[in-house]
Amino acid sequence: MQGLDYRDVPVLAAAQAVPDSPWFLVAKMDISEVYAPMRERLWQMVVLIGALLIGAGACVGLVWRQQSVRFLREKAVVAETLRESERSLREVVETLPQLVWTCRGDGPCDYLSPQWVAYTGIPEAEQLGFAWLEQLHPDDRDRTVAAWNAAIEAKKPFDVEFRIRRKDDIYRWFKTRAGCVSRQRRPDRQMVRHEYRR
Repeated sequence: MQGLDYRDVPVLAAAQAVPDSPWFLVAKMDISEVYAPMRERLWQMVVLIGALLIGAGACVGLVWRQQSVRFLREKAVVAETLRESERSLREVVETLPQLVWTCRGDGPCDYLSPQWVAYTGIPEAEQLGFAWLEQLHPDDRDRTVAAWNAAIEAKKPFDVEFRIRRKDDIYRWFKTRAGCVSRQRRPDRQMVRHEYRR
């Protein structure tokens, strides 16, 4: 049974009648004494679980940090590889004997090779956008613009012949071909063109 003793302390008690007597034998124990070993074990479990959680959190944090460092290293390697690839490609393009240029997917020119600049004698910046058309023979411009716009609209190859003015104001015929190059992470496409002297 459970109750309060003469000290008003909660106790558990057991009472048993003494045979052949009006007396009862009572055994009691404070409830705090009964639950003390359980409380001690409970605190030990709480501390153990807390230590395990802290240890697991530290392990997860360490693994996450190592993965982050690994990711950043790999990203740096990929970026350097991409830069090296771009440098190599630029070197190849800039050593070709053709006039190479690129345009954005919507048509304006965004790169002219050094060969184009040397041939026309006009700085690249002054020929970007649609200013490159000024280097074409006046009789070839309308036909070239129409073919260019049709290729851009249809995302089809561009293949036309026109005359380009050299830096000494002499026009020479060129066969021009361009194709769409898809770029990842960009919905538009880029036209890469190159000129062959006829």
